[in-house]
Amino acid sequence: MAKLKKWFLQERVFYLLQEVSGNLMLMYILSSGIQIVCYYIAFCHHFW
Repeated sequence: MAKLKKWFLQERVFYLLQEVSGNLMLMYILSSGIQIVCYYIAFCHHFW
């Protein structure tokens, strides 16, 4: 029973880590995307 509980906890921790890393990656991609869009807009305004 204790073995099963330990395994369950490990699964939960692994799942949480995956969720967190996935969210961090998404945040990073979004912030990078926003920066690129801002640079692009600034670049266009500078030349027009």
